[in-house]
Amino acid sequence: MTSETSIKPHLEARLFLVDDYEIIRHGLAMALTQYLEEHPEYALSVRVVGVARNGEEALQQIPTSEANVVFIDLMMPDMSGITLIRRLREQGLSKERLRILVVTELASPNLREIFAAGANGYISKQEPTERFAEALRSILADHITSWLQPEIARELLKTEYALKTYGLTNAEIDVLQLLHLSNPEIAECLGVTVGTVRNHLANVYSKLNVNSRKEVENFAKRLGLVSVRY
Repeated sequence: MTSETSIKPHLEARLFLVDDYEIIRHGLAMALTQYLEEHPEYALSVRVVGVARNGEEALQQIPTSEANVVFIDLMMPDMSGITLIRRLREQGLSKERLRILVVTELASPNLREIFAAGANGYISKQEPTERFAEALRSILADHITSWLQPEIARELLKTEYALKTYGLTNAEIDVLQLLHLSNPEIAECLGVTVGTVRNHLANVYSKLNVNSRKEVENFAKRLGLVSVRY
């Protein structure tokens, strides 16, 4: 017989969806609602309280909505999901007040950047509905927990181990994430001088034992250090 202590308290996800594709917004909400109705063991229900097609709409609507969970796409027409997450957190919407789950189709998202911006978790759009239910239950039950698919978590650990092995500093990693830009553009993004960017790159070349920017770019891509900021 199940003891009282093992019974899960019922949780409600008051969900706000941010995606520029209507079929994703409505399709995901419908799939989750139906799945949770068919699987009462999750003790979880979903109520959609708002949708937005882009970052500006989301910034206007989310702070005054009932939402306690937001699904945010990384790639939108007016701003990246990273920028949106940062701006929501800057408005005082803490991880406890508002759980943010990044939902994207990118094959190699920059997980360091996603969590640094203030996300509670990340999940691929290709995952089955069961995974979305697991993620929702996890981040609602404990706002301190950062949710990741197990296989993605393993990849993140490999990345962190590689960065630690090469002894790269946070400043050098910041530069790595922006290598698709020119040195002056990187300097502007980071609020440093072009000389500082060159010094960081020189240190990276030395630590990785490489001789070209292309080799550094390939290293960054292998580790998923790809920025989507704009």
